[in-house]
Amino acid sequence: MQGPTEMIRADLVELLPDYMVPHRLVVMDRLPLTASGKVDFRALESSPETDFTTAGRPFVAPSTTTERIVRELWQAGTGQQAASVRDDFFECGGNSLIAVGLVNRINRRFGCALPLQVLFESPTVEELARRVDGQRGASSSRLVPLGAARSGRPVYCWPGLGGYPMNLRPLARRLDAGRPFLGVQAHGVNAGEQPYATIAEMAGRDVRAITEVQPDGPYTLCGYSFGARVAFETAHLLEREGRRVDRLLLLAPGSPKLRTAGSGRASYTDPAYLTILYSVFAGPSPDRAWRRACGPPRTRRASSRT
Repeated sequence: MQGPTEMIRADLVELLPDYMVPHRLVVMDRLPLTASGKVDFRALESSPETDFTTAGRPFVAPSTTTERIVRELWQAGTGQQAASVRDDFFECGGNSLIAVGLVNRINRRFGCALPLQVLFESPTVEELARRVDGQRGASSSRLVPLGAARSGRPVYCWPGLGGYPMNLRPLARRLDAGRPFLGVQAHGVNAGEQPYATIAEMAGRDVRAITEVQPDGPYTLCGYSFGARVAFETAHLLEREGRRVDRLLLLAPGSPKLRTAGSGRASYTDPAYLTILYSVFAGPSPDRAWRRACGPPRTRRASSRT
């Protein structure tokens, strides 16, 4: 579930005191340079990618008790001060880790069960408060919009390990082709959901969700990392039903290549590969106990007894 900004922030937490850890991080392809080759800080400050202000948008204070509480939880999670109830979560630098924490805190405080995809549909304090108060029914769809509202045939995209598609938003912006871009959230992400046991079962349920939105093809499918395997199986099931898939895009679908003295193939017996997996789930810096566990197996000396 971690994207580049989350991984960078995790490293900064280990290196910097709390008051120096930034609340927002931006990953850019390149830094603007002056004619002399130095970083152009003035151009950097005015770049749309680094502009998180709400200039020109009027400040709106909470008008209900629910809005006030949701706003307090919002500010605690994002580090944003004096948030307007109409500020957009994504425009304020929200990421997947903040989103998961915010929704979980709201559910605990109000005793409700908002799904994690609620922020895609209700990205402001005002809209979240309405969902909490039950003025709008919670959507059960796992197909969440990641880009601007569009008409036409959607692009369906599966996330990697973790199953939460928020980190696919930058991809949706880059691949904007004037069509809806829908992330396929894994079943099992929300509380009370039981993950499907096999990729075939995942794909079968995803086919059902996709054909409810788009009964007829052609279909455009995209999968990242582990999601590439689910996208591939989904394409197979769609075509087996006689439906046409025009494009299947697989991003980083294979196992990592290891620069080791051995075969270089990913294996559960390879300490380097296990360290990669550990870093995905537990952070970038395995402790000594983990390194000992991944070390070469100890051999037992044969007993002298017969």
